[in-house]
Amino acid sequence: MFTKNFLLSILNQTKKNKVLTFNKFDLAEINEAFNKGLLKFDGEKIYVDSFNRLMIAVEAVNLGVDFEKISRLLDWKEFEEFSSVILEYNNYLTFKRFIFKDIKNKKWEIDVIGIKEPVILCLDCKGWRFGWYKSKVALAAEKHFKRVKSFSKSLPNLTLKLKIEKNKSFMILPLIITLADVPYKNLNGSLIVPILRFKSFLYELPEVLFAESNLAIKAST
Repeated sequence: MFTKNFLLSILNQTKKNKVLTFNKFDLAEINEAFNKGLLKFDGEKIYVDSFNRLMIAVEAVNLGVDFEKISRLLDWKEFEEFSSVILEYNNYLTFKRFIFKDIKNKKWEIDVIGIKEPVILCLDCKGWRFGWYKSKVALAAEKHFKRVKSFSKSLPNLTLKLKIEKNKSFMILPLIITLADVPYKNLNGSLIVPILRFKSFLYELPEVLFAESNLAIKAST
């Protein structure tokens, strides 16, 4: 079985360069990681992509590695990119780092927005770094809810930018994407969704909306 240090070493070595130096690692650990889908082979090269790095991070958390250690080795942009790809694959119109001004002219930014009528998903990809420190996650969820609430009120002025039509009704869902493998959880108006469950979350979305009918923010253009 591979060790915590093995996983942390891979994350550290692939932070900038996604190709691994083969002779720095134990062969048995390399083979196990490959069999679990954590690594890829290309000829004699071993490499990882952003999804592999997220899977490795989850494995490290499951082995007891502290979130703060992992947070120094991951980038929130990896969460952003992975989330965007999944949204696009599921036919969502996707926007990254969406900046808007509210009715009071205050500037806001949402990491990722996914639109598939009548649903708009607003993702916070930075909150992951708190792991499951509930007080910190709760604060991030509260801030994100306020951000999305402001977005909902500004929606009529954002139709052109979001490529949506006037006189449409939407359900807007604030999501906090996390590394922690926890059940979907409503916290301070935002729904906590584990990054590796995000794909299945989109399939389950109708049931989630039904179960959490008071969570979605209703808005019209």
